Amino acid sequence: MDAVSIRERPAEVEDRAVPGHWEGDLLAGSANTHIATLVERQTRYVLLTKVEGKDTAAVVDALAAHVRTLPAQLRASLTWDRLTPAAVALVLVLEATRMLNGNPTFYNLPRKYKISITGCRAWCSYPEINDVGLTAVRHPATGEIGFAVRVGGGLSTDPHLGVRLDAFVHWNEATAVVRAISETFRDSDVLRQNREKARLKFLFLQHGWTEERFRAAIEERLGWTLEPGVPDDPPDDVYRDHVGIHAQKQPGYCYAGAAVVRGRLTVDQMRTVADLAERFGMSRPAVSRHLSVLERAGLIAGERQGQRVLYRLKRDALLGALGRFASEVDGPLQYKNPRDAI
Repeated sequence: MDAVSIRERPAEVEDRAVPGHWEGDLLAGSANTHIATLVERQTRYVLLTKVEGKDTAAVVDALAAHVRTLPAQLRASLTWDRLTPAAVALVLVLEATRMLNGNPTFYNLPRKYKISITGCRAWCSYPEINDVGLTAVRHPATGEIGFAVRVGGGLSTDPHLGVRLDAFVHWNEATAVVRAISETFRDSDVLRQNREKARLKFLFLQHGWTEERFRAAIEERLGWTLEPGVPDDPPDDVYRDHVGIHAQKQPGYCYAGAAVVRGRLTVDQMRTVADLAERFGMSRPAVSRHLSVLERAGLIAGERQGQRVLYRLKRDALLGALGRFASEVDGPLQYKNPRDAI
């Protein structure tokens, strides 16, 4: 299929200035099923279409049939996701969450259990101090995106950096590997003798486990041998946030990251963010995607004015939601009357 580099797409597409430009991706399920996703860059409107296979012909045919149903002015361009590490990691985070959360098979883990799955090159989630840390890595021979795996990380009074397994985990194996590690943790009776020593790291710290033993244990559960690991590139800097001005992949573009003190923004600060985004970046700041959640919940109403969307608070609906929250939550609420909170 003919394609041009993402660096060559016009400024109006990059800036999300006009509708009709889409981003696409292909998601694979555990039963060899596939869904293509299309996201309109300006409005973030999402289209899903089932695809019979992952080969180029099947994907193109399914997308073409779907796109033909759109008005001509909304069929300007399509930027196809080439499986970036961040995109792969995001899909796996969702799959692992669905697999573990609320699953009675894992209700009785010995103690708390922290998992990091990241495609961020800065390792901002600090995978080495999680019970399980998957970091995206590109195979030097094939170019395939897979994952390096670290297990048994943690801090507290017995700090221990995660042990890196000698394994290159293909992206479509990652969920199964997380499950095998979780089962190993669940079935470790030695970790149930002392609650203060019930974290995965104590298999290495006090019970003599090694990288080889742990890898053999999960391979036995998987039923196959993991491919040998490839070098990854841990960051040197202990400070791994995204604060400051940093270059993007697109030539001439930078992104700005800022720390929010105590997680609170004033109205004036939010307006400043919106003004900066309109002047120097996309037509709307990325944070605005969360407003759609409030809009679907009926707590705000959006009205488009040119390239802007103005949101109006639906006071009565919000008061009702706060009232229900106050009646259902046991805790030190500051306001006896939810109306006082607005």
